[in-house]
Amino acid sequence: MAAQPQRPNIDNQVSMILLFSIILGKSAVNFYRQSFPTKFLALLFLHASQVLQGGHAAEIEVWDVKKQKLRKFVCRTRREKYPKPVLSGRNWRGFIQENKLKVGDRILFFKQVAAGDHGVRFGIDVERATTNIVSAGTSTTNVVSLITAIASGDN
Repeated sequence: MAAQPQRPNIDNQVSMILLFSIILGKSAVNFYRQSFPTKFLALLFLHASQVLQGGHAAEIEVWDVKKQKLRKFVCRTRREKYPKPVLSGRNWRGFIQENKLKVGDRILFFKQVAAGDHGVRFGIDVERATTNIVSAGTSTTNVVSLITAIASGDN
């Protein structure tokens, strides 16, 4: 019998620090690939559960706050030039599908900090988009411009 993944020690002595959040685009939802800020690449790979495979991929364990379960995502980078980290693979696809995520929804990545730190753990959470204006094919820049114009009365 395979060992069950252990739930991270989330209690009164644990705090979650937001590392970054991403508004999901078409690639994340339709092709199940999501890039994230490169400055967090070293942190994720440094604490990856496996050594980089071929120098460009690693599996990271992430606690799903909403579903209350441990997930394992594959993080890949390009082999040349700019690394551009991307989350992908069947577990990432499962996360997108289980949460019924849509373009415009936001995912939040956290670092778990515990008293008597037993290693860094990561958390992930989901925020639903309040409107799906982005999924109508409007770029984020145009949405911001539209919101600014409405707020200033220039419509």
